[in-house]
Amino acid sequence: MTRQEQLAFCRICHNRQMSKQGLICKLTAAKADFDPECDQFELDEKAHLKRQAREAELAEREAAADSSLEAQGLKGGVLGGIAIMAVALIWFFVAYEGGVIFFYPPILFMIGFWGFIKGLIDGNVSGKKH
Repeated sequence: MTRQEQLAFCRICHNRQMSKQGLICKLTAAKADFDPECDQFELDEKAHLKRQAREAELAEREAAADSSLEAQGLKGGVLGGIAIMAVALIWFFVAYEGGVIFFYPPILFMIGFWGFIKGLIDGNVSGKKH
């Protein structure tokens, strides 16, 4: 069992304690050295629920990042890059005509340009890998 796998158990154990060494067992005053399981493990329900909530939030953030316009444009290959650049240009010029200048359309254009170039390099024209 790796150190990371042991720490995953220790982080949700009621018998955990922080010290100068890091996370240790307050019963043995030592770092985890069990394999495959700890005989003194006692589930800390509050820590376990908190960890599950953090993992769910992280998964939600990753899913939201993958569904963003920028992420879709970068995955969309050449056509996705062109679409992102078009959105950026329309946004910029419509806002400019309205007397407003936003800082994000040039950034979005560069993201689209990167997606376009990356699509050319990868041979990914329509967002589908061959």
